[in-house]
Amino acid sequence: MKHWLFIAILLLMTLSSCFQEKEIFIPRNTPEDPAYLYTQLENRPTHFILNISEEDVYFTTPQKNVIRIQKGSLLDKKGNAFSGKAVMELIESTSLGDHIVYGKIPFYHNQSLESKNLLFLQFTSAGEKLFFNPSLPLEWYSNITDHEAPLQLYYEVNAENNNKEWVWKSASSVEEWTLNQGGNLISGKGCTFSLVESGWYIIANPHDFAGETTSSLCIQPNAGYNKGNTVVFGVSKEWETIIPLYEFVSETYFCHNEVKLPVNSGIKFVLISYREDGNHTYAEMDSSVAVDQTIKLYPQVLSVKEIINKLRGF
Repeated sequence: MKHWLFIAILLLMTLSSCFQEKEIFIPRNTPEDPAYLYTQLENRPTHFILNISEEDVYFTTPQKNVIRIQKGSLLDKKGNAFSGKAVMELIESTSLGDHIVYGKIPFYHNQSLESKNLLFLQFTSAGEKLFFNPSLPLEWYSNITDHEAPLQLYYEVNAENNNKEWVWKSASSVEEWTLNQGGNLISGKGCTFSLVESGWYIIANPHDFAGETTSSLCIQPNAGYNKGNTVVFGVSKEWETIIPLYEFVSETYFCHNEVKLPVNSGIKFVLISYREDGNHTYAEMDSSVAVDQTIKLYPQVLSVKEIINKLRGF
């Protein structure tokens, strides 16, 4: 009896280990969320200790954006205004590669977005989450100077099908701004937004390719790469966007036939996969968008850390 009990426990441990490995490493069926990259330790938010008091708190981020926390902007779980020591969890990036690393692809209603900023913001105190006061929101002042048209703020939500998607929140023009932090003036130029919920945001604009000759994107990987173990993207620095290629046709191609990019614009094709032998494979290729073009990719075995480093080099 003890012998069989030992075997049963060993089997359960093995199954549990396999389940955890799949949860961490195998991409989900939607390429917008290659969650196994985000679980790596180097992708955790940066933590900052802030003293929330009667005065407005101004925090200048590592990328020189400013977050203003007004008195009463943070609430505890009972809905009372919070004061005291709070931990601010922050991720901010202008890297297209980081959008892939964090699984936050700039897509809205099946339309590609020109992304300027990726932002994650959350507050806790004594291990408990703090909430944003919608009637007294936090304010985010950006330093985006190379854009003239108004920029849009999008927030990530869980859709009815349990997939993540972006919802439009507001728009803002690029203007000069000045803040008074205890007598010290902080100035900058960019768009400003109100943040009414903790979580993920992107600052972006939809693309309009009217008048351009456009083409869809397709790649053909080696045999054995499919939507169950592989994610594929077209990354355009020129248009500051990422196109997920997920229409798996006849188990031969990854394409996106609805979203297209202008012909002759630069494009980098990226493939990430977790193989049955336990290895990760990665491929990238620089090209230009062309009509009826199909790119062949030849993935090579790389560690997750090496993959993340390559993506962050975009």
